[in-house]
Amino acid sequence: MENEKIKKMEKLNTLKEELKLAQEALDGFELDINDYEDSYCDMLNEEGEIHVAGLTFDPAYIVKQLDPIAFRCGLIDYVDGLDFGDDIRYQEIEEEIENLENEIDDLEGEIEELERERLTTTAHYSHQE
Repeated sequence: MENEKIKKMEKLNTLKEELKLAQEALDGFELDINDYEDSYCDMLNEEGEIHVAGLTFDPAYIVKQLDPIAFRCGLIDYVDGLDFGDDIRYQEIEEEIENLENEIDDLEGEIEELERERLTTTAHYSHQE
């Protein structure tokens, strides 16, 4: 029973370290603006195509080609306005944290139960003497 408790405590320490790393990843999470360029372009293009001299252009293409700095600034502003919670990677880290916390709670309960069993067994044997 003591070996089982030791193994569970080692597993608990490992899980706590994994939780710490996951929380650090969540705390330091940043959105990569390059991942959102397509959705930014979609937003710019919502107004519809632009027609010039019989040619058709997407607004995002025009801004990106004629003023790449303004395009980049707009992309940065667009990403700054996004909610981290909408990012799939952020959601995965949150889910990992939740799973680790649940696993830690379960393991702590198992360790407490082993300790109660040990105390009960110890008390039982000491009363028999």
